[in-house]
Amino acid sequence: MKRNKSNKIFGALLPILTMALLVSCTDVESIDINRPGLEEQSPELYAKYLENLNAYKSSDDHKVAYAWFDNSVKAPYSRAHHISDIPDSLDVVSMMYPADLAEFELADMATVRRKGTKVVFTISFDRIQKEYTDKVKEGVETGTFSVYLKAEVDS
Repeated sequence: MKRNKSNKIFGALLPILTMALLVSCTDVESIDINRPGLEEQSPELYAKYLENLNAYKSSDDHKVAYAWFDNSVKAPYSRAHHISDIPDSLDVVSMMYPADLAEFELADMATVRRKGTKVVFTISFDRIQKEYTDKVKEGVETGTFSVYLKAEVDS
């Protein structure tokens, strides 16, 4: 009888002790993990890679690969928001939102340009035309569409 009673007590205390142990181990520490890429590990090899990549992209028998990139996120929280992580085989990448580029986007653009990738911007004629029509209806815009279009493209 005593044995069953002690098993019940131990069985009831085990989850409580386990929770107390888990709660006591909640100190969160930030650590820096440095995962060097090829550029840091072997700069000479990476320079040769870039040379070969740019030679391949400029060859006559090379088929051009074009992609668009949604750069609407201006505070990146994953590598998916960086154009520097697109495949090196891409020749042209079109940024969907050219206005107000963030510092990290400018740095990423410099990185992909070293790999021979051209960065262009998507400009929607239909969007500009709709904005112009809406502003004319509101009485905000009084100039011609061609002047408005030039100003939008220039910006």
